[in-house]
Amino acid sequence: MTAPVMGAGDFEASLGCLFASDLDRLAARLSSISGLEESERTTIALETRANIVATLHGKLARLLLLELNAARLRGQLTGETSEQRWSEFLSLSSSPDFWDGIAPEYPEMRGRVARIVAHRCATSLRFAQRFAADRLVLDDFAGAPLGVLESV
Repeated sequence: MTAPVMGAGDFEASLGCLFASDLDRLAARLSSISGLEESERTTIALETRANIVATLHGKLARLLLLELNAARLRGQLTGETSEQRWSEFLSLSSSPDFWDGIAPEYPEMRGRVARIVAHRCATSLRFAQRFAADRLVLDDFAGAPLGVLESV
């Protein structure tokens, strides 16, 4: 999966390392579900990713703004322009080492983030399993084949 282009004010790059391995595990588990088209597996994985990004962005954007300012004050961002410093911060904050480094100041954060991500992935997996298992019943209910899942 390719990441969308980042815009100013967007911390998506910073958040990726918090859920990448969970999404990889979800993709592997989705591939084992018979009754799903490959495009449906991709759709479910992409929708799960988008949901996780939106949720984590809402919960962690303020924290990242504080850390951006702290990095600026500590002299960790050496770029000549604000765009260069922004890029430096995104690079810095997209590493697990960054999150490990700030964990003492936010002791509950990593556990909460892990639970959010685990629950979102588990919910998506359960949806995929039920959708695949119930596809024929859903076709009967609709009175015609539903076709390929295009969005969630």
